[in-house]
Amino acid sequence: MNGVPIYKTIEERVELLRRLNAHYSFVFYLESNEYSDAFGKYEWLIFAGNEPGVQQSSSEVSWDVLSNWSETNAGTFRAGFITYEAGSGQIDKDSIGFPAMFFFEPEFIRGKKRNGTYISKGAEPNNLQKEDKSQAPLPDNNMSFDSIGKNAYLDRFEQIRAHLQRGNIYEVNFCQAFEGNRKQLDPFNTWMRLNQLSPAPFSCIVKHGDAWVLGASPERFLCKRQHDIVSQPIKGTTKRTGDPAEDFELGQKLESSEKERRENIMIVDLVRNDLSASLLPGSVHVQELCGVYPFAKVQHLISTICGKLPEGSQGVKTIQKAFPMGSMTGAPKQKAMEIAKEQETFSRGIYSGTIGFFDPDNDFDFSVVIRSIFWNQASGQIRFAAGSAITIGAEPSAEYDECMLKAESIIECLQDV
Repeated sequence: MNGVPIYKTIEERVELLRRLNAHYSFVFYLESNEYSDAFGKYEWLIFAGNEPGVQQSSSEVSWDVLSNWSETNAGTFRAGFITYEAGSGQIDKDSIGFPAMFFFEPEFIRGKKRNGTYISKGAEPNNLQKEDKSQAPLPDNNMSFDSIGKNAYLDRFEQIRAHLQRGNIYEVNFCQAFEGNRKQLDPFNTWMRLNQLSPAPFSCIVKHGDAWVLGASPERFLCKRQHDIVSQPIKGTTKRTGDPAEDFELGQKLESSEKERRENIMIVDLVRNDLSASLLPGSVHVQELCGVYPFAKVQHLISTICGKLPEGSQGVKTIQKAFPMGSMTGAPKQKAMEIAKEQETFSRGIYSGTIGFFDPDNDFDFSVVIRSIFWNQASGQIRFAAGSAITIGAEPSAEYDECMLKAESIIECLQDV
């Protein structure tokens, strides 16, 4: 790249992020961890800038603003996020500090396509900041997080079950938050530790002023490749032990589980319906149903739903019609969101939202924001959350245990850094 560093390792990329952090208000690092992916176009991307393109508060979210801005800036990279509340119609202020919707055109870009091509825009920052190990905060191995606790979780579960029994809903994603305070936190070291514990295809570091996402998401929300749209919802989880024979057996049990398959298929039907609202009639189809995919500590059932965009569409309407994603809501979607809101003790904010980008070809890729740490650098407030799909056949303690399994890597990470 004509003398520009190519940042072959994650460690080199994180050191670049440290330098960018001193210059820019907005920094995004999207890392695939070299996961094999039929739809992924980039191995990693780094974006930085100071000028917002679209920044909307909770009370004034307009998808037309995003659509018009994105169309005006077609032919460039545009990165951003959309919080859960931007699509739920249940507006609450995000205490971590994220606006409801944010996108920008980066001034600085580095990246690598899966075909080996490197991408570069903007001058290299030259203020390399060496980490002062003597000032680094010691790990807080006794750090605790406030949550609703198992008893309260089980009580709220029963209230949700009553809705299921009455037929008000068929499935709902019920989430619980874990909250604490860590004013002294190195976000880069924290993400590096999280990525060691739980490398994922949609790992990320996102800085928006004082608000940070340190993410390890395994789930794609939507991507666009020319006229093709792909969604890959996750529903169905089991642990991964590290023993190949035991993991194979657990994966087979997951794949054949009537309960887990039912949860996944309900969301597949919901996604098909959401996509059909904006894609070419008859084009929406299921490419893979309930495939078993292994990650560091869990195995998931993932389905792949595809469809075709109408000629001339840039895809923002498709994002809008499918948001919030079915895997984080339930069925019927609106009623499931209302019931989740009644029972959850926190505003989701960017959790259950989406992070991603549009590229110069007007393709895009957006993830589901799960398995992530949310931190406000000024206040020290820190949060993470975990949820599971609840259906009529769900067993309360098993659902609680699934949430704790999903939170395991984050809890371990925060006790290590």
